[in-house]
Amino acid sequence: MPKYAQLVMGPAGAGKSTYCAHVQEYFEAQGRATAHIINFDPSADTLRYEPAFDIRECISTEEVVEADELGPNAGLVQAMEYLVEDGRDWLEDKLTEFSDDDYVVFDCPGQIELYSHVSAMRVLVDILRRNDFAVCGVYAIDCMFATDASKLIAGMLSALSAMALLEIPHVNVLTKCDLMKTRFSDDLDVYGIIHSLADGMDHRYRGLNEAFGKVLEEFSLVSFVELDISDEESVEHVIMTVNNSMHYGDDLEGQSPRSPREVEKDD
Repeated sequence: MPKYAQLVMGPAGAGKSTYCAHVQEYFEAQGRATAHIINFDPSADTLRYEPAFDIRECISTEEVVEADELGPNAGLVQAMEYLVEDGRDWLEDKLTEFSDDDYVVFDCPGQIELYSHVSAMRVLVDILRRNDFAVCGVYAIDCMFATDASKLIAGMLSALSAMALLEIPHVNVLTKCDLMKTRFSDDLDVYGIIHSLADGMDHRYRGLNEAFGKVLEEFSLVSFVELDISDEESVEHVIMTVNNSMHYGDDLEGQSPRSPREVEKDD
């Protein structure tokens, strides 16, 4: 049986660590399996969960910055490249500690370059697959982006970049919806968003915006799952969407994962 891994990605401040912690809490409430969280951010300061292992045991951004006299952004990228090159044996040894059907959640850095043109995350995917992991990418976008057309398009294109680079099942999650009074449609009107940009933008950019809209539509990258951490059903829906994308639970006696409410009822 395979092992399973979520790569939780997205810009800094998108709520990735909060999402990871709630995935772990959901699995604990189920009472059937454990979600092991891995801190995969060498720049992390404090964690709101106890990691199964921590990339900072191998390399930290601070170490790279001091050794190579780099800035924090370049230091983070350099640390990630070091991990998948010189630290690969350490990483693979850690991954072998997981057994069949284990569920692992990687809390990844918020450095956008890692999901566009730097190869470190793609190498991580290859390493996971070689170690029998089924992998899904979860791209977190702050729901406030959905209230501003230009920010939303930028977020969509960043998510598309990650999807194209990693070539794995991919789920977009609108985070922090508990802070919003209104809810969004799962399928956003991308062309309506594109046309709204034209109102305050030079007409010379209209063709470019329309091209962006066409690309997003063709890659079906206009669908989001909303995450409201105060709503148990919302958390469950997001996790089930991710699980279905990588067929988690298909080999568990043909049964779907039980919800926390079902566990409480049995108790």
